[in-house]
Amino acid sequence: MRVLGLDYGEKTVGVAISDPDRKISVPLETIKREDPAALKQTIQRIRSIVTAEGVDTIVLGLPRNMDGSEGERAEKTRAFKKRLERDVYRVTVVLWDERLTTVAAERPLKELHKNRFERKEVVDSMAAALILQGYLDSLQRKEEIVMEQEERQIILYEPEEQLKSTMNVFASLTLEDTQYFLAAVAYEDDDLDEEEDFDEEDGVFIFRICGAEEAEFMVLKEDGITDYYVTTELGDRMQEVIEAFQDMDDDFDLITDED
Repeated sequence: MRVLGLDYGEKTVGVAISDPDRKISVPLETIKREDPAALKQTIQRIRSIVTAEGVDTIVLGLPRNMDGSEGERAEKTRAFKKRLERDVYRVTVVLWDERLTTVAAERPLKELHKNRFERKEVVDSMAAALILQGYLDSLQRKEEIVMEQEERQIILYEPEEQLKSTMNVFASLTLEDTQYFLAAVAYEDDDLDEEEDFDEEDGVFIFRICGAEEAEFMVLKEDGITDYYVTTELGDRMQEVIEAFQDMDDDFDLITDED
């Protein structure tokens, strides 16, 4: 099944479509309307594309401000999403952050020396293609994540403070050849005050396996020899890794060194 991408505007809707394997997005067309509120023909055209192309998912660009907040355009887009869900049957509608897509869509057209009117004729469908490609790329990244539930204990050593702690590892994943695992301090019953309100989800951390030069902690074998090195620094992939672990179990209360 294919995926349809939409860039919803005041008087136009840019349309793009994926290949059957959901890997590549291409501009399809721009649907125009004279009256911003007159959506009947627009919905009919989208419905006909969905039927003809075998679409089961629509990705609708959500126009957030650069600081992540939402304004009037985002409110209208959410209303359009509800209209699609009501009138385009058996299709899932997904909102996708569209910040910078219009600027990115116009850039190659400027380089081709198209004038403003000519750019407007195609920029909406190109913006829709960029929105859709971002969504398709996210699907590919999820497929590359190898996740595993596990139960084991490790000994974590912090060289600067010379402290050791035993950690329970709950889950691990590999993302683009980098390994991560989720762990929490292993408390003994005697460590807890009977009157203390202890939450089992407190103190859950993500560690990334790294080289010695990046290490915050060492993971030791039983004989005290270093097995491998880890850090809580996740870099640009922090949110992606957190969401992957959350997908495993909604009860994970994740903490990173940036919290």
